[in-house]
Amino acid sequence: MESRSDSTPAWRDQPSVLQPVAPAAGPLTAEHMQQLAAADIRARKLRKAAGLAKFNGITIGAFGGLSLLIAVCELAAGSFDWLGLVMGTGLSIVAWNEFRGRKLLQQFQTRAAPLLGWNQVGLMVLIVAYAAWMLYQTATGHTDFDQAIRQQGLGGSDIIGSMSATVKSMTELVYKLLIALTIIFQGGNALYYFTRAKLLRAYLAETPAWVVELQRCQAGAPVSTAEMTRTQYDPTAIKGPQAP
Repeated sequence: MESRSDSTPAWRDQPSVLQPVAPAAGPLTAEHMQQLAAADIRARKLRKAAGLAKFNGITIGAFGGLSLLIAVCELAAGSFDWLGLVMGTGLSIVAWNEFRGRKLLQQFQTRAAPLLGWNQVGLMVLIVAYAAWMLYQTATGHTDFDQAIRQQGLGGSDIIGSMSATVKSMTELVYKLLIALTIIFQGGNALYYFTRAKLLRAYLAETPAWVVELQRCQAGAPVSTAEMTRTQYDPTAIKGPQAP
């Protein structure tokens, strides 16, 4: 049997058996994963509150922007609508606070729930004050409808008088309903937000510190890049449980 010459290509040799490489151990243990899963369950109600704040912020912001747009258009037409300007500005501030409170809630900051709760109280006061002012305008005959009747000299007509009384009654009913619904819904929203404070305190008390910091980093909390990297890949970096 002839021996292989030195000129035989290396690829003709029998390939060696590759030894499997053991995978590197991950930074999170089974205990860490259980803590993350438990924290996620505890945070569900807080995330629902953050979702409500987002919805409120978008809705209120849309009404605020529309009110400001109408006020600007009337100002361009030579008429100053101070009520629309006040309402638009107030609604825009409330919307901004909703988004700010939502971000704080996502970062599990304890001041988030009171901020959102008092923000709804402020919205309730704003809408109730607006409705009360419109009721006063209706009762004293200073609405746009009343002014139009006086300008046309139709106040002495029985038909116009009956129509005016009907419009006045309907207007008063609408604004009274607005006051009642505002107290119910905005008051309910405020109470809902205020009760999230207890859930948030319980979450912070029952959740390991490293999990809280990790979720704050994921929510965009203002931390340094080095700290965020250590937190995400080393749970023991921020007072976390010692990995076995």
